[in-house]
Amino acid sequence: MKPPKVNRSAKLSAPTPWFIAAWIALAVALVSGGFTARFVSHSVVAKGMVTGLNEQNGENGKMFAPEYTFTAQDGRTYNAVSTSSRNPPAYQVGQSIQVLYDPHYPEHNRIDSFWHLWGFTAAFLLVAAILAVLGFAMRSAKRRNAQVTAIA
Repeated sequence: MKPPKVNRSAKLSAPTPWFIAAWIALAVALVSGGFTARFVSHSVVAKGMVTGLNEQNGENGKMFAPEYTFTAQDGRTYNAVSTSSRNPPAYQVGQSIQVLYDPHYPEHNRIDSFWHLWGFTAAFLLVAAILAVLGFAMRSAKRRNAQVTAIA
């Protein structure tokens, strides 16, 4: 007696949660990248200086976010604290840096470095890639199981 045929196309055509999560992570990365690209294209460069290291308690102990000042085109000096922190600190007090800021809203500023500008986007692209690889691995495993079931 032959085993019943398995309708593999119905089982394998539905997206796995891994692929759904990968698409969501990719969408977050693209939106974030779009906002960052728009910010960079409309921003002005100013010289700044690290004035302190803001100590924060992170999951892995103490983290340090640079506090900095810069002078905008309007002559006003602005103080800011980076949203990015590290241990060991990425900057030293007194270090000269470049700051990008929106000329209409100088309060919207970031340190001009890859990780301060694109770190969030890069992280979500990496997450999307990992989730996609896991999705392909799960789909392959599912296909192998379906083929073994159909042969047995």
